[in-house]
Amino acid sequence: MNLRPFVCTLLLCVSAYAQQGMKQRIDAVLESAVRRGDVAGVVAMTADADRIPYHAAFGKRDVQQGVAMTEDTIFRIFSMTKPMASVAAMQLVERGQLKLDDAVGKYLPAVQNAQVLVGGQLRAPHRPVTVRHLLTHTSGYAHPIWNGTLRKYQEAHPEARGEKEPLLFDPGDHWEYGSSTTVLGQLVEHVAGVKLDEYFRVHILEPLAMHHTFFNVPAASGAQMASMHTRQADGSLKETPRTAPTVVTSFNAASGLYGTAGDYVSFMQMLLKGGKAGQGRVLAARTIDMMATNQIGNLGAGKMKTAAQSASQDVDFHPGQRDGFGFGFLINPV
Repeated sequence: MNLRPFVCTLLLCVSAYAQQGMKQRIDAVLESAVRRGDVAGVVAMTADADRIPYHAAFGKRDVQQGVAMTEDTIFRIFSMTKPMASVAAMQLVERGQLKLDDAVGKYLPAVQNAQVLVGGQLRAPHRPVTVRHLLTHTSGYAHPIWNGTLRKYQEAHPEARGEKEPLLFDPGDHWEYGSSTTVLGQLVEHVAGVKLDEYFRVHILEPLAMHHTFFNVPAASGAQMASMHTRQADGSLKETPRTAPTVVTSFNAASGLYGTAGDYVSFMQMLLKGGKAGQGRVLAARTIDMMATNQIGNLGAGKMKTAAQSASQDVDFHPGQRDGFGFGFLINPV
């Protein structure tokens, strides 16, 4: 008797049963979160390089109007825009249009003129901000939500924003989450010679068939958008009624995109496949390896102390561990 077909069939049955059990457990966790009011709604997916074994939607994308959350819901993805901007920059590095150790001030005069804030005074940096520094958040640029020094300085000097934002340390000396990727997006636009929305569309979104990801959501897709909520002091959620997003002509590489969960999974699967996109490539495998390798030595990353509790609590992604940072990604060493 040939047992191989029987054994294979049994394994498939066990696998299917295990997946169904896992789905039920994940469903229960997410349904409970909606019932408790932890979230108004959620779309959840798990993926490996080739499959999406789990996908489901729970709750409402518009609570006030009673509109159910669905898997094609469009969310504002905020800082998950950053990895795409890092991919864009690394594409330019692959093409030889940028070098990792290029001084960014060579392309952007505002960065050339950036000063370091020390003890309330500004001084010239000890070394220039490079592309490498922007990709690894070691540029010296910070964020007022997690840097009290910058927050107080900008309150006293409202003009010290955007192109006039100071550095908080000399480039390469520390890791700090801030506006590095905003500057990186400006660099991509300058070097590529096109606006960021066009660059993303041609070089990332279309190759990955991410047809529901935009800087400007089309009017026809407005009904698919999720409303936004703010957490109140008592832990409850306050919904902001949905409105058509303002059309923008300046594109923020750090937080400007809207998209669906399925689209973002396509982006992540490209990374898991070593840069492959269908029959083509978004990046070379060796570039993906560099991006996923710690590039900041022993500096440590992923820990932020809030300077604005209304906007964020303290952040420590992996307590007790020293995380690294690659070119655009936090690196978990375990």
